[in-house]
Amino acid sequence: MIKKDKLWQIVWIIGIYLILIVILYLVVQYKIKFEDRDFSKYLYFYNCGDTLCTTSINQEVFINRIKCENDTCPYIKTIKGKLSILAYKTKQILYNYDDNKIINDKYKELTFLDDENISFKDNDNKYGIINIKNEIINEAQYDQIISYNEGYLTYIKNSKYGIKNIYNEEEININPTYDDIKYISNRMFGAKTNGSYKIYNYKEELVNEKEYNYLFSYNEFIFVFDNEKFDILDTDFESKLIMKIKTRNDYKTEDAIKTLDIGVEEGIISFVVKTTSGDNKYYFDTEKGIIINSN
Repeated sequence: MIKKDKLWQIVWIIGIYLILIVILYLVVQYKIKFEDRDFSKYLYFYNCGDTLCTTSINQEVFINRIKCENDTCPYIKTIKGKLSILAYKTKQILYNYDDNKIINDKYKELTFLDDENISFKDNDNKYGIINIKNEIINEAQYDQIISYNEGYLTYIKNSKYGIKNIYNEEEININPTYDDIKYISNRMFGAKTNGSYKIYNYKEELVNEKEYNYLFSYNEFIFVFDNEKFDILDTDFESKLIMKIKTRNDYKTEDAIKTLDIGVEEGIISFVVKTTSGDNKYYFDTEKGIIINSN
């Protein structure tokens, strides 16, 4: 039979080993850096003073074990390459998790435009653009950024729409004078004035004589609505449909435009047209340039 004092020694030794194991486990959990790019895992942020510390532990493990100050942790808005946009309290952070470095934490809102450029919203609710080196490309001056396509920026300023190429602003800079603008290609854009859309080149010259109730584009195909008919044009303005689709809407109002329910997935554009016989959904293959199905 083990003596009482011997038993306490064994319990004490086992207890020390257990404590050491727990400490080692906690140290390992804390020190692991986020090094892989497995998007099935999430960054988890600890309170490390002025520095963000990251691990590759699945966030679900810690769902009820918040370690950040006042239970407020930055969360991931977007990951692109080695950079992440983190939302934190009243600001958003551009963070390089390879270098464990905050690149920018000045702005209320950040959004990746492409691999190099990021739109920002400042404290005056104006939008501008920085690059991933934190260099200002466009000062905060826009009321809203509508779209960005390979350097072409569509924006609102003083309730009017403009479009410019941020890399070639001296030659391509359409002042905000239109009621709406739709980017089509690096050769032309659609713009709305006096209730109708027309198509212009970047010298603001008309490229055809047509007016449309509404238009939008994807992959240089132009989707137009005119006199309650729907058509799809290429950039030579040739129709891609055997016959125009008759509609019940003139697509002059915002509510009517919303009924299109436009979706894009892997080069297939889906949309709903309110026809005289009912609401029909269509699918357009942008690679083949044809309607592939409808119901």
